[in-house]
Amino acid sequence: MAGRVRQPIDERAFTAYLSNNVPEIKTPIELKQFGFGQSNPTYQITAADGQRFVMRKKPPGKLLSKTAHKVEREYRIMHALEKTDVPVPRTYCLCEDESVIGTPFYIMEFLDGRIIEDFTLPGVEPEVRREMWRQAVLTLAKLHAVDFREVGLESFGKGSGFYNRQIKTWITICASQSRAVDVETKEPVGQLPHFDETVDFFKDEKWQPRDRATLVHGDFKIDNLVFHKTEPRVIGILDWEMSTVGHPLSDICNFLTNFFTARHAGATPNDTSGFLPGRTPGLPQPEDILGWYSGEAGWDPSPDMGWGMAFNIWRLAAVCQGIAARYAARQASSEKAKNYVVTVKPLARCAWTLAKEVRDGKSMANIRPHYTLIAPHRDALARETAQAACAAMSTRRRIQLVQPDERRPLLTSRDSDRIEGAEGASDPLYSCRTDPHSHLPVYTNIHRIRRDIISVVEDYLSLTQLTDVRINVTVVRPLVDKFYELDDISIVYCLLVNRAQFLEEQASLTNRQNVNWTRATLCELIATRILRRFNEDYEGSEGLLLLSHILVAGFEPFQNAPPQIREEASRNTSWSQRTLPSLEVAILTESKHFLSSTTCQKVVSAIYDGRIIYTPSTFWDIIPDHYKQKPISLYDPRESPLLNQYRLIVPRTRSFLESIQFSILLTLYVCVMIKKRKDEIAFLEVCFAVYAFGWGLDQFATILAHGWNVYTQNLWSFLDVAFILIYSIYMVLRLQGQRTGDLGTAEQAFDVLALGAPVVIPRLAFTLLSDNLIFLSLRSMMADFFALTALSAWCFFGFLLSLLWLGENAHSITKISSWMIYIWFGLDGVGIERSTHLLTPPPSEFHRFLGPSLMVAFAFLGNTLFLTILVSMLSNTFSTISSNAVAEMQFRRAVLTLEGVKADAVFAYQPPFNILAVFLFLPLKFVVSPRWFHKIHVATVKFINLPVLLLIAIYERRLLWSTHRGNARTQKSFWQRWHLSASTNLRGVFQIPPPEDIFEDIAVDDDLTRHLIRRQFMRQTSSANESRKAPQTPSRRDSMFPGIRKRLRGSFAETEEFDGVSARLDSMEKSMMRLEGLVFRLLEREGTAVAENEGMEGSSDSMLTGESTAGFTAEPSFYGATQSEDVSD
Repeated sequence: MAGRVRQPIDERAFTAYLSNNVPEIKTPIELKQFGFGQSNPTYQITAADGQRFVMRKKPPGKLLSKTAHKVEREYRIMHALEKTDVPVPRTYCLCEDESVIGTPFYIMEFLDGRIIEDFTLPGVEPEVRREMWRQAVLTLAKLHAVDFREVGLESFGKGSGFYNRQIKTWITICASQSRAVDVETKEPVGQLPHFDETVDFFKDEKWQPRDRATLVHGDFKIDNLVFHKTEPRVIGILDWEMSTVGHPLSDICNFLTNFFTARHAGATPNDTSGFLPGRTPGLPQPEDILGWYSGEAGWDPSPDMGWGMAFNIWRLAAVCQGIAARYAARQASSEKAKNYVVTVKPLARCAWTLAKEVRDGKSMANIRPHYTLIAPHRDALARETAQAACAAMSTRRRIQLVQPDERRPLLTSRDSDRIEGAEGASDPLYSCRTDPHSHLPVYTNIHRIRRDIISVVEDYLSLTQLTDVRINVTVVRPLVDKFYELDDISIVYCLLVNRAQFLEEQASLTNRQNVNWTRATLCELIATRILRRFNEDYEGSEGLLLLSHILVAGFEPFQNAPPQIREEASRNTSWSQRTLPSLEVAILTESKHFLSSTTCQKVVSAIYDGRIIYTPSTFWDIIPDHYKQKPISLYDPRESPLLNQYRLIVPRTRSFLESIQFSILLTLYVCVMIKKRKDEIAFLEVCFAVYAFGWGLDQFATILAHGWNVYTQNLWSFLDVAFILIYSIYMVLRLQGQRTGDLGTAEQAFDVLALGAPVVIPRLAFTLLSDNLIFLSLRSMMADFFALTALSAWCFFGFLLSLLWLGENAHSITKISSWMIYIWFGLDGVGIERSTHLLTPPPSEFHRFLGPSLMVAFAFLGNTLFLTILVSMLSNTFSTISSNAVAEMQFRRAVLTLEGVKADAVFAYQPPFNILAVFLFLPLKFVVSPRWFHKIHVATVKFINLPVLLLIAIYERRLLWSTHRGNARTQKSFWQRWHLSASTNLRGVFQIPPPEDIFEDIAVDDDLTRHLIRRQFMRQTSSANESRKAPQTPSRRDSMFPGIRKRLRGSFAETEEFDGVSARLDSMEKSMMRLEGLVFRLLEREGTAVAENEGMEGSSDSMLTGESTAGFTAEPSFYGATQSEDVSD
């Protein structure tokens, strides 16, 4: 994905160059930088007409290798291959003038296709996977079949001695790279392991392959190919930096590297076990690939594979060593460079192991493909495979990724650091990585954040104090800068995890409650601001997609933790671990400030409307169907199939369908209670029982999907649970009465069911008025009310026992309880009258004095005091919620949105069809394969929900997306045409960008503005400092953030040099008066006689001398300053 420019260039000079030399690119342009590209920084150019192009340039600074980073060679070979059948991007220009942007660069076509990072393609069907690999091999054979002399590349490289030149070149490169020193640690990169032994083996001509001369790519592999968006064919080859004329064995071995490094642990930073035989269905093995290549090229490379693979892996180790050297010099253009540094030594050892096998005769002699070079039936098989793959690809438009057994990642979409942006594209691009963010150091970031937060916060601070300008400048902003500069989208998740831990410690550690609350609040505040910065730096559809990755991509706390830590955690924690998104962690920790932020609500609204689609992680699925996972992507209704079953689980659609479901349930409930028949079960009651069971099953599946903690955050969750309990008791009594024929039991069943009316009727109001302030506060107020009532009843139970024992069983416990309840609610005072013996002649009912005393004390405590406390508590609760009503509403909206995104297949069936689905599909899951289970499930969903899916498709295509945009344009055009809106002109001043001269005029006073702001800030704090006569020793609290940058400290100390400006100006004024007197005296001497004016001159001289002396002694430093100013003037 293209994002912010990490290596800025002179965009003005670059735009001017494009205007003069590349007419295809319309200016002005928008420039972004891709996250990939370890060697040459790569940029995306978006022209004024919306067309996109790609620019690659050399990295800045001193280059470690003279042969690397040759963008000129990339341009030359791609330009030469444009007229052949080898798929390459179209090139537009090559600029070798370093004065334009500092380094040479070239511009090429932007290929709108798929760039696949995981070579095993875990999300495609086996036949598609096999065909895509076959097309890649055939593309390589086409490249090797090109006559480099006919395309004008005869001077592109020497036709013989390729491997000897390669050995010599890489020896030189390795020597140069090994001497590179890290700019921070001052440690050298070092030489490759077994370097001398491996080089001696490669130099031995006895083992070298015979010379062949073709065009070679130098880095031919899956992730350097661009595949068609819907078909399994290659539309472009990228990254020609290492291309030359050489031996075709080099490309073949490079293409097969993962099959051999998979046998050596640590050779790659990623898991390559899927390349082992039998691990990935449909993935071809080396013998299949060699067979396809030989059939197309007419040359069998298998006898030389052992030597070639050893050299290729050794060269790959040298490439990683070069990345390590550039990272040591901080010239690497990608944050992923660190991941390749650790693979240098394992790769070198792997190459040496293969070399020893070749030398000892244990090499690849056993890898003999079972094929013949001319096999007519192979072409027919290839055509059948291609047709099957195309048919499979045409049934869906996106790559769906298979979920691993050990994890349930949310993110199965494109890698944010790899795919060439999709803003404005009709069909998003996806990476085939199972979890593109699996490399992020979540475990390390969690503990990094915890250390920094603990070191900063040592006292209690409220949210208002944390947002104060001084705390913001000295504490919050430096932490936000530090964490944001990590360029890690998991940092928001890590901050919220730390917030959860601090809140947990607040509940358990009573002596640190306030401090832990402040630390938790600071984590939430930093997470909010980091999310806002991502929103500001990444705009458009790409920015929305990135924000959705931040909030709904799944992470787990022990991601990339050391193996021993993961082992210990697996022993100490629960039996299962689930990846959680940041949005769910925010809900669990009730981070209302974070959830109510504009950026977070932007993503929540997009998820709720269905513009962002993904498959969430779940605790438990009733009907698990994980054959295809929905990646995090942007939804376009015109690019999706007409009957899209995934639109049934969009939160907005789910909310509408759930409202209809509850309305049906309420209607059936009312009809059953009106027409209830105790002697038999009527058809209407059967419909109600079945439908209510399906509705309860849907609620139960919701609890399993997101957990009880998230489910209970819903406003009406307690009403749903209450009705399910009432319905369950009703069904037990009703079935028991029907079995025994007892009408009394049947009557009890309807009596219990009647208790559901106080539940379902308010539930309808909660559904229709969910954003009302009364209903928002009612949930919390009811919780407080029941808590206080239960506590009061517990305390007043002592009064009940005392009265019971004082009465000596004269009255039953039920009778006394009723008297006390009447007194509690202020309904009746019979209990007080009976306890005073005024109306009761028997003197032994209660004690003469203690009985009335207890009753009156209970009346005061139970009625007056209880009501006073209750009203005060509920008033405080309502005041707190109403003061932050917007945040409360947005928090509930986030809960509804998260609950609305479903992954369980049971949610695709509306009640009561979900009952049939459970009883039919659960046994079927153990009978058929996952693929057929998915096909049967999708077909059933589309058949059952056919009218609903058609209505959704029409609504989204014709009404929602189309009409909304059309009305906006029509309304704007109408008001602008008739000039009936005053806000049009106000908005228009910001819609037209100002010219450059206006910006230059504005930029003149930037420094002055910043200085005035800093001076005003310093002036507010200086008065308090001046009142302190004795300096105080800085305490530990005063230096709570010792890592403030020097330029930040300078913003406070910069105004100190202006403290004596007034006195200096006074001295300068006196000096100027002295100079004026001297000039006047000289003129007087020249125009008049000395003798006649001696007295006046003497008096004037004495006067001026006194003034000048005073001026010199007052501020001698300004004499030189004045002289310099006069000279300059």
